[in-house]
Amino acid sequence: MASNSVEDDQISKSMDSGVHSITFHIGDKVYCHNHLAIVRFIGRTAFADGIWIGIEFVSRPLGKNDGSVNGQVYFQCKQNHGLFIRPNRLTLTKK
Repeated sequence: MASNSVEDDQISKSMDSGVHSITFHIGDKVYCHNHLAIVRFIGRTAFADGIWIGIEFVSRPLGKNDGSVNGQVYFQCKQNHGLFIRPNRLTLTKK
């Protein structure tokens, strides 16, 4: 099974848009396309370059997978509740 995260400084650097940097953590609640989700994976994947965030949609099956892609398990959730997305496409909820 792949690691659940990479170093915080790596994530911050890779997500830096030049304006500000957001650091995500496993378990954070985020919005994706106005739907609540939970961060389940942060890191590099075998399916594409760069840093990806694996999220689990909370209420409905709005995703594309169960936390695995091409047989590689990154995290576990119900089928079609998981999605891998670039960090800049997510909004961190206010705590």
